[in-house]
Amino acid sequence: MLLARGLANVEGDQWVKHRKIINPAFHVEKLKENGESSKGDLLGILLDSNDKVKLQGYTTFGLSIDEVIEECKLFYIGGQETTASLLVWTMILLGEHAH
Repeated sequence: MLLARGLANVEGDQWVKHRKIINPAFHVEKLKENGESSKGDLLGILLDSNDKVKLQGYTTFGLSIDEVIEECKLFYIGGQETTASLLVWTMILLGEHAH
């Protein structure tokens, strides 16, 4: 059973569609903006990007709300996994090099 479906689980045209919407979330400039709080988090970035794609007339490239939520879940799960690994290795290295 999958915890979330999204960019990691799709291929072909579906992958292109998801990546087009998610792409702004990978840009540092977008994350550094100090605009409205709703646009400063991942969900806000994805919804804003999705709206822009739809306004450009690419309605077939727009994601549903459920698809946007699934992409947020993937980012969250990925962040949890990498943070947990970092903390474990930090504790191992501190234990080996106590000085």
